Amino acid sequence: MSETNIIVIGDAGVGKTNLINHFTNLKFEKMYIPTVKIKCHKLNNINIYDTGGQDKYDLTHYPNVIFSHCIIMYDVTNNLSYNSINKWKKKILQFNKQIKFIVVGNKIDSLDRKIFDNNTVNISVKNNLNTNILNKIF
Repeated sequence: MSETNIIVIGDAGVGKTNLINHFTNLKFEKMYIPTVKIKCHKLNNINIYDTGGQDKYDLTHYPNVIFSHCIIMYDVTNNLSYNSINKWKKKILQFNKQIKFIVVGNKIDSLDRKIFDNNTVNISVKNNLNTNILNKIF
């Protein structure tokens, strides 16, 4: 059985690691711990690559990995993370023009929500709201 490679990208603090933890049965981290570089998590025959949200962590470390899907995450309480979606998309397209994108807005349960985009998947990893939408990928 061949393996599927998925990459999760987005600005720092949007919830990428907690999303991956949700699907790999790890606990939700209440304290923010930034991901350094890129980490690979395994889920059955899926490799899920968790990236640091800083620009200095790029995909040149994995030039031979072919990603089938890219999840671009943003924080619905943070306009800057939403405005970075195209930046992240361009960065991925440099390495793979055939990749399938899924844009995910996280933290929809926050009272500080500023972004309402019905063209993206809207979830709350913390409270497990709408995360089942992503089950078909994982």
